[in-house]
Amino acid sequence: MIEGITERESNTRWNNSTQYRQSKLFLKSFDKKKTKQLMSRSRTNIALVAGITTGHCLLNRHLTVMRIAEDPSCPECVEMETSFHFIAECPMYAMVRWELQGKDSFSVEDLANLSIGDILRFTKGTGRFQGGMLPGPSKPVSQHGE
Repeated sequence: MIEGITERESNTRWNNSTQYRQSKLFLKSFDKKKTKQLMSRSRTNIALVAGITTGHCLLNRHLTVMRIAEDPSCPECVEMETSFHFIAECPMYAMVRWELQGKDSFSVEDLANLSIGDILRFTKGTGRFQGGMLPGPSKPVSQHGE
């Protein structure tokens, strides 16, 4: 009973908040399944998923906000490099998305349906963050060893 009340209150606060714009793309509400999936991962993978889903990671948009980089553009195209762009839109990673979900781009609805494993497989498949949150080469790597 208390757990249900707490969960409802958390969801109400989450839904009514005007903050967490990027996180809300990936998490529409409290999700026990995703929480368990995340907490079963290594610290490195938890940090990677947290960075991607909050936008607080080594993508150029965030690095520009932090005044670490001057150009918020994606290194692969001219679009602003946000988490949404990286996971859902960048044409450089269309094949990785296709191998993961059978789509070359993701909608906002698709992001909310990605599992923690999907986010990790996509991120690792791109080679964009090798060694956790360190920038790596931009060349996508096929999951089939090709």
